Amino acid sequence: MDDSVHEAQRIAIEALKYVGQNYWKQLTNFTNEEQTENDSPILKGQLIFTVEQLRNRLSYFDNFDQIQYASFERDIHFLQLTAYKDSALYLLKYKQCLTKALTLVTTYVSRTFENSTKAVLEKAKSVIDKYAESFPIYYCLFVANASQLQPLLKELEPKWSKSDQYADMLEQCYKEYFYQRGVLMEPSFRLTVENLVNENAKSCCSLHLETLTELCVTLRTKILDERCYTNDGTDVVYKGLAKVLEELLGDLTERLLYRSQMFAANEIGNYNPAEGDLAYPEKLTMIKVPVQTSEQVVDSRRHLDFTVKTVCQNFIVDSADAFVSEVKKYLSQVKGILNQNPNVNLGRDCNFAKPKIVSQLIANTYRTLKINWPKFRDQLALYLCNAENENILATPVKRKIIAVLEEFVEVIKKRYSEEDAQLLRLPSSQEWHLLMS
Repeated sequence: MDDSVHEAQRIAIEALKYVGQNYWKQLTNFTNEEQTENDSPILKGQLIFTVEQLRNRLSYFDNFDQIQYASFERDIHFLQLTAYKDSALYLLKYKQCLTKALTLVTTYVSRTFENSTKAVLEKAKSVIDKYAESFPIYYCLFVANASQLQPLLKELEPKWSKSDQYADMLEQCYKEYFYQRGVLMEPSFRLTVENLVNENAKSCCSLHLETLTELCVTLRTKILDERCYTNDGTDVVYKGLAKVLEELLGDLTERLLYRSQMFAANEIGNYNPAEGDLAYPEKLTMIKVPVQTSEQVVDSRRHLDFTVKTVCQNFIVDSADAFVSEVKKYLSQVKGILNQNPNVNLGRDCNFAKPKIVSQLIANTYRTLKINWPKFRDQLALYLCNAENENILATPVKRKIIAVLEEFVEVIKKRYSEEDAQLLRLPSSQEWHLLMS
């Protein structure tokens, strides 16, 4: 019995050796042949593509220790696919990092706005003529200090609709901005309004019928319809401003109706003709003159009209030059330089066009218009005593001044770098218009 078992064991061992030496060798050779036959460029490309896909997907887990802000959104979106192992754990870690990063951004933005406000307030304390320098202090200086936030917020604003965390962060930044602007501007606005109220208390009650009509037309047509509303008149662009102006328009309309009723009652209903007012046809006979005399009067009027027109044109040109003569001198020098060398760098190569000198020119022009333009209008009102005649003279003067300033603004934009233009603190064309309104 034992011999038969040993014999069977020997046979099994020999069979196993045969299989190991022949069968497995044949199987290995067959596998190598199949691999060699299928080792084509297409299969290699597919294999490389698969390896790259695996490497990219593993990077979402490997990047945790060296995380960058730009990959937050992409990584979180990928890890929301919970089919991967540990994706929930890494998703939580990414969200924590995003919250921490947005908190740091909010803190940085708030501190930047606070520092800008402090810098503006410190600058305002050292300014003597606060009335003339209010614009460059409260606007240009604040913009210059806070401009470093623009690239950061420009990167984050498109993401506000993708995540509540971005929306909350941007809302906090906006609130901080408006709060700091309120700290800066509220005292100035309040003081300006109080001064206007004290200087013009009940002044509208004494306005003439023509002035009230002109104010209503200007407020309704020129400001509300053209500036505050869209073309169809339904959508309000500046809701807060439109609401205030509508209340002012309602007040002016009530005053206009009251003045119209008073005029109709006093000047028409209760009209008492003086002696000679009803002396017709005797009065017509008295003013009748010979034909020759009438022709002489017509010629005299033509001569008078020509003289008045010439004097008014000279007055308009001289008045405009009184405000912007230095700017016109600068523009004439620039034209002369550009005619000789169109590619010249004004801020670097021309002494008269250095940013520091041009900045002083802008400040002087702004101060001159801010102080002297209201005085100019007051002098016209004093000597002419007629709103229509005042506008006939003041409007061309304003148009000439605005034309010179708009040309000045275009030269600055085209011939100076963006950094130099920001240092110049040049008001825009719309701000010049508002200054002279």
